[in-house]
Amino acid sequence: ADGRLRIIPPSGNCLDNSGLPETVEGEAYKTGCPAQRGLGCKFGDDDTEIELVPLTGLVTGVAVAQVFLRRTYTVIEMAASDRRRRGVMDELRAGDVFSIDFDSIRTNGKTRAQMNPWEQFDTSRLSGEFVYPDTFVPPAVPREFFVGNRVAEARDGDVDGEGQRLVVPLAWESEGRPEFTFPEPGGVWVRRNRADTAEEIRGEAPTEGDSFKVCWGSVDAEQGQEGYTTPVSVQAGSLRFEMAPEMDFAKVYFPSKVSRTVTPIVIAFQTGRERSEYAAVKGKTKLVIRFPDLDPSFNDGQLTPLFADDSLSSCPDYDGCPGSLGDDDEVPYTEARQFLCGKLFSELWTEDGEGFPVTHGCYYSKTYRDQAYVKFQRLRNTNYEGGYIRHYNNIRDYKECEALCAALADCAVYRYCYAPNGCTEGAGTCWQMDDTVIPGMLSAEGTIPGRIVGIRRAQDESGGLFPFYREINIVFNEEYGLKAGTKYMLVMNARSLIELPAEMPLLELYSMCAEEIGCPRPYMVFENTFANSSIQLVVKGNSSHAALSTLPSAEGFQIQAPNADNVLNLAELPVFQFRLTGDGGRVVRPLAILRVHMWPLTQWNLAEGECSAVCIPYHLSSVKQCEGYVGCASELFMDPEFHSHRNVLKIRLPEVMDFITGSVFHTIKVADLALPESGWFPTRVGVQLTREDDTAPQYLTSGGMYWKFPDKGYTESRLVLQGRTGYGPKPFVEQIQNKLLVRLQFGATLWNWGDADLAASVEVKLPMGYSNCHVVGRGEPNRSMEAFVVDSDADGHFDNPFGILSIDEEDGNWERSHGRTCRYDLAKNNRIYHRQVVYFELTVDNPEFLLLKDNPRNVWQHRLISKGAYREWEHAEGATPFYDFIKNRWVPDLPGGRGLWSGNAAVITELKYDLLQPGPTVDSFSLSPAGRHLDANSVQQHIRVFFKPNLEVEPGGYLIVDAPDGFDFGSNCSATPLRDEYYAFYGEFEPMLLALPVEACEGERNPPWASTYNTARIKVYSTLNITELDHWGFELFVSNPSYYEPLQQESWKLWTEDSMARSLEGSLAPVRHSQFHDRASYNFTTPLFQKSWGLYKEALSGVELSFESLEPYRVTDITVASFLFPEDVNTSLRITAPLGYEWSTNLHDFRWFNEDCTGQAPSSVGGHDPCDPFADGDIYGGPEPLPDIEPERPNELVWQSVSLQSNLKYGFQFLVLLPWHSPRTSGNTFFFEFGFDEDDIEKRIKALAIEAPRVATTTTTTTSSTSQTSTTSTTTETTTETATVTTTTTTTMPREAVCDAQFVNVTTGWAVRGTQVFQDPAEGGMLMKTENGGKQWFEMTSGDPRFIGLHFVDPTTAWAVGEAGAIWHSDDGGLAWSAQESSTTERLTGVHMVTEDPVVRVAAGERGRAQRRPILHGWAVGAAGTIVRYNEGYGWSPVESGTSHDLASVHFASKSIGFIVGAAGTILRTDNGGLTWRPQVSGTSEFLHRVRFEDVNVGWVFGVPGLAFRTTDGGETWRPWY
Repeated sequence: ADGRLRIIPPSGNCLDNSGLPETVEGEAYKTGCPAQRGLGCKFGDDDTEIELVPLTGLVTGVAVAQVFLRRTYTVIEMAASDRRRRGVMDELRAGDVFSIDFDSIRTNGKTRAQMNPWEQFDTSRLSGEFVYPDTFVPPAVPREFFVGNRVAEARDGDVDGEGQRLVVPLAWESEGRPEFTFPEPGGVWVRRNRADTAEEIRGEAPTEGDSFKVCWGSVDAEQGQEGYTTPVSVQAGSLRFEMAPEMDFAKVYFPSKVSRTVTPIVIAFQTGRERSEYAAVKGKTKLVIRFPDLDPSFNDGQLTPLFADDSLSSCPDYDGCPGSLGDDDEVPYTEARQFLCGKLFSELWTEDGEGFPVTHGCYYSKTYRDQAYVKFQRLRNTNYEGGYIRHYNNIRDYKECEALCAALADCAVYRYCYAPNGCTEGAGTCWQMDDTVIPGMLSAEGTIPGRIVGIRRAQDESGGLFPFYREINIVFNEEYGLKAGTKYMLVMNARSLIELPAEMPLLELYSMCAEEIGCPRPYMVFENTFANSSIQLVVKGNSSHAALSTLPSAEGFQIQAPNADNVLNLAELPVFQFRLTGDGGRVVRPLAILRVHMWPLTQWNLAEGECSAVCIPYHLSSVKQCEGYVGCASELFMDPEFHSHRNVLKIRLPEVMDFITGSVFHTIKVADLALPESGWFPTRVGVQLTREDDTAPQYLTSGGMYWKFPDKGYTESRLVLQGRTGYGPKPFVEQIQNKLLVRLQFGATLWNWGDADLAASVEVKLPMGYSNCHVVGRGEPNRSMEAFVVDSDADGHFDNPFGILSIDEEDGNWERSHGRTCRYDLAKNNRIYHRQVVYFELTVDNPEFLLLKDNPRNVWQHRLISKGAYREWEHAEGATPFYDFIKNRWVPDLPGGRGLWSGNAAVITELKYDLLQPGPTVDSFSLSPAGRHLDANSVQQHIRVFFKPNLEVEPGGYLIVDAPDGFDFGSNCSATPLRDEYYAFYGEFEPMLLALPVEACEGERNPPWASTYNTARIKVYSTLNITELDHWGFELFVSNPSYYEPLQQESWKLWTEDSMARSLEGSLAPVRHSQFHDRASYNFTTPLFQKSWGLYKEALSGVELSFESLEPYRVTDITVASFLFPEDVNTSLRITAPLGYEWSTNLHDFRWFNEDCTGQAPSSVGGHDPCDPFADGDIYGGPEPLPDIEPERPNELVWQSVSLQSNLKYGFQFLVLLPWHSPRTSGNTFFFEFGFDEDDIEKRIKALAIEAPRVATTTTTTTSSTSQTSTTSTTTETTTETATVTTTTTTTMPREAVCDAQFVNVTTGWAVRGTQVFQDPAEGGMLMKTENGGKQWFEMTSGDPRFIGLHFVDPTTAWAVGEAGAIWHSDDGGLAWSAQESSTTERLTGVHMVTEDPVVRVAAGERGRAQRRPILHGWAVGAAGTIVRYNEGYGWSPVESGTSHDLASVHFASKSIGFIVGAAGTILRTDNGGLTWRPQVSGTSEFLHRVRFEDVNVGWVFGVPGLAFRTTDGGETWRPWY
């Protein structure tokens, strides 16, 4: 890639003259640019060659950090040595070829010299550098050739070049892979397919005819020495120079006509209306401002830029003047920063409503000048078409000027000499033109009307002539730069150093690509134009003319304020008052004219016509006069066709006025100023004083300052709606690290003038309840968000450009964010300009409570804080709420009516009882035929939706159902009621399902670019009430997609909205189809199969369900038959019963069977049953027999692996506990899923949803039930019924005392009904059970024996204790109980069993295995200090307690540490697993009836109502707990 270039004529050949063809001569282009001190940047000659420099890691500061070797590719990770370096992705991209320096690689820890041949070969493959075999003979230096590796993919890393990765198609075998490492500073790489010139090639004239040819030649190691000419060998490309179009308008405006002084200048320009490049370019762009005629010594030159510091009248004699850019000072492109824009420009303005683009940064060049030459230069923007102009300076008198002009004999010329005093004294300027001067052009005073264009030439040591120039660059981010046909203004400080005529070209503007990336042509220029001076600049008034004081101790123009700091707040007191003080003896006379340039220059627009002003005479003398009419009017500062704002206040002093001197000063008071809506922080104003005839000008800046905070709403803040609700990806109560995107448009410029004490900030304050507000990185949101891709006016520019605040240490940071306040502090010199728009994403922790949008406390606020130019204390805009878009709808919606903005964010609650299930059809789980998912041949079904709102949905509100992309509800969706039986009434205390009151159903695409109408927006016509028992359910018609992807199982969600489409509640997790979600257990690690339902490759057919009985709340046999597969299958299986069903946990009752094993009685030899799944520990011809049953999902049978033989029909028989009635808050459906935990559709084999028979239940105590069999196939569905009659008794827990209670899951609980244990102990009670979270309780025992305490170790294993030493045990979930010998006849009141933590499978008799927790030891306590201990295999035995008090409760915090409580404040503790018990001091003599410990240190004891104690040291001390 490196080498040399030669530019040759179109007719030339790169191989001419043995590879040294003649290059292009003349004035077509310059090489070696830019140059300092005139050394370089010269016209090419017949032997000019141009050096190429390849891009390397050394240049970018980015090195190879590590590599990852794969079977088919290699990943190369880059790391930056300096985080401010540009990332390698800016340069290396897909298609590029690069190599890695062989010697910067260590292979298996070895250097090149230590490697064996295989290691050298592997290293060469990675590096792309190979050695010619015939040169690899020591001690000769081997010759290398480069193959390199081509980039297949470039992936952006985290931040600024760190962790970026390149993928190259370099494969490695799995065995014997080498280990590559890269010692500091990392692997050095070189891009081999592209290179940059080491210099700028500057076109001097457009290329006429065919393009020049560019020839390339490589440079060997021994070549490239000084004086060596590189032969070229191939044409690398072509080159032509084109003149870019001019901008529509460009001019430099001066606030004063005084030359040789520091003033702010306004660079105004309008981009061309037809320039499509502004919208088409996708990469970074920039605006180049070239000052072509300056002198760093400040002795001469047209215009010299200065830094945008505070400007005092005393400059340059005192401190406080704007800093200057030194001759050798520069900032390169790679170091462009936002703070440099703030350092260079005091104002940036545009007519575009989104404000001036937030820049990537600014940078500037050194002071350059080209090598001397004696050529005429064609100039543009002149009245003399085709003219050539030369311009000489430092001409002492007219004769010298005449002589110099006469020496120019190249053409017939008119000679003209201009100097301030008629060329008779002082420096002069000689002009030469090659056309005839218009008669009368030269005025009496020697000035030149009209437009004259020239380039100044200075004289160097050799006598040549060349200009000084400097470039200042503003860099814009991708797709966020200047727009075509748009007006812009840049305000900066400058010094005019010569007296300039009007229309003199002062600077040159280029709009162009900033780099190669994203541009049709690298560094393409869109437009180029000269900006001419707006007025003629003249010498300031002399010592005999009037002047105001410029002494810091006596400012000539002093803004007065009603406070000690002389900073006037116009928002509080809209009266502009200033005192005038003369400069010693240079008096200011009556009728003198003051022009006050109201800063900020781009924000004021004074009312047209006269204003009200009065003069207040010198207050220390009653005889001094200043009375009569004070002229007051506004003036235009700029051409009205460009900018019609009137920002100049013209004051004519009264005719009756004592002279203003250094000791006599008057005050002017101007009232009723038309203030801007915008604001600004403390700033000065500029003032020009002239005589009565408007001559002899003086320019100064004010003493004192003024400021104004923006009008309410002018600094405008909004939240950008993102996420499904618009309130961020985590909108729910108590969620942490939610992300909320803020759009902020500044109503005033923030500027840190250089204070180390953080002189400028912007704050965003969140409502009460939020916490941990911070910004991660730059807070940069995803650019693909809908807000950033809208172009409603089709102008090629996005409506909402993407402005980001830099967090480079020199620009600013978010480090002082805390609590509910996020704060960005600007670093030294940085500015955020008036009307600029920035976006930043806040990361916050949500409140712990519901906070809806219309809550009056839900107010977001912003605040701007800055010192402005004031050095003492900061000023602040008052805390202002975000814009209320509900009350003020001036912000348009997106196409389709979707909102984009919000004035606040809601914090919503979770829909906890939401289910969404496929319909009970054969193919509801199936894919639609390929390409047919949107027509009548698609798989269509009615999915069932169930939910229970926590917040009322008003009439006109909405229920939203989100489906994955590919599912299609249609543009007019169909939401209909379920079958009537789902809405049946089962009793006052039973959940009630209500039909959704559907007014309309509209399909939407979510996101807008989705391929189908995958969202159903259902409008309701009546209120969705919220009661404890009311649920809502309906069916929704949908077409299945023709493909499956895992993301589909994460995309089913439900949402409720009010009538203004504001979210109220939603699904925190994907809506499941089998169980309600447990929010606490759901996170990103939740398996896919525990989320929503997913599609399968084929439908499962031929499955039959039959029940032995359908009596409510009864354990019954269910037979499932049959599964048939044409091929052998080894997969996973999940069978889900309807919600409310519970599979038996006694797995020894589970039986597989197939067509060779019908499940009949044993018939084989010896009575062996070949169908017994537990015979000999195996099953005949079938799969692993035992499913898993998780306590949290009792209606699911899960096989992680099941093997089925081809063409055999399989089925099984098992026990299931039926609910009290068929489910109403879910579908009455069984689901069979083969391959349920796979994410590959080929492995998701088959699935089926089949309707279950209904549980026979009425609303009375006698219920009819039926035994029913349902059979489904792909073509038919039949039902047969056989009636039986059973009776069951139900009850609600009476309002009596409960001795003990325990819930084993969210719905199933046990209780002992009786009297309180510290009262009459004879009143023990019966065991009660609930299956619906306590709404109904059922008596499980008759009351004999009478129980007092119970303990469920797991859902199947339990103990209960009671009167006369009764201890009963159940191992089937409480269905059956058996007595155990307790070794005591005392009343037992508390029981606790100590277990191992894991649930394991243990032997459970000859029939099979069950799930339970192993028991280590158990304890029961009771009257008269009774303690009995249980040991597995030995039963219960008494233990000495050391007390005679009644004991009530026992609990072990660990295997060895336990506690017992009882009468008279008794607390006992053991540390050795119950071998010995010791008393603890409780601090009470009351009866303690319950003890529980969180861990071995933290626990509680409870006594009579209201009595509770807590310990945090294992019971050593107990303190009252309230």
